[in-house]
Amino acid sequence: RHVFECQLGQNQIQLLHSGIASLQKRIDLIRSAKKRISIEYFIWEKDTAGLLMFHELIKKAKEGVDVRIILDKSITIIEMDEFYAEAVAKYGIDLRHYHRALDPASAQYRTHRKILVVDGHEGITGGRNIGDDYFDLDEVYNFVDRDIYVKGKIAKAMEDSFDAFWNDPIVKKSKVLNTQPGSNRLFRDRRNRDRYRNHRQNA
Repeated sequence: RHVFECQLGQNQIQLLHSGIASLQKRIDLIRSAKKRISIEYFIWEKDTAGLLMFHELIKKAKEGVDVRIILDKSITIIEMDEFYAEAVAKYGIDLRHYHRALDPASAQYRTHRKILVVDGHEGITGGRNIGDDYFDLDEVYNFVDRDIYVKGKIAKAMEDSFDAFWNDPIVKKSKVLNTQPGSNRLFRDRRNRDRYRNHRQNA
């Protein structure tokens, strides 16, 4: 069976074994949101699953739902960087990054948490990040993973935990650098300015 449900006190729990079903459950939760969506992930890929999730979140943000996202900013895996944060901000989504570290001594201080909470009442957590290879959509390679859907007080505890990270200085709004001549020593060189602008345009 792909679904296992049980009642634990005042909480409803459902194991999500199937990747595609787990993605659908996330979409259903997002579509049901009335007030707030809180999301935290280690990896968010720019593929079908990743962009589909963003399209759903943009729709809810346009409806007035408060959408908050924390993504890890490991320099080795970050895809949804400050360019995307700037882009989705125009739709009302607040995307922040966890601990951008260039110092090798602290570069491994990462967040591997995977949380999606809607209205402090329902949520999903588990092993899956956001990407095709976590939801059985990749044609070459897929992870074998599992999530758990919860409804009840556990979801409120998840949101409280998210809020603690959201309000901590280690989570910051990433700013797109000013590429005007003279604004930054890096961009006084025309070649560097052009490279950065091309990268921004591609994003």
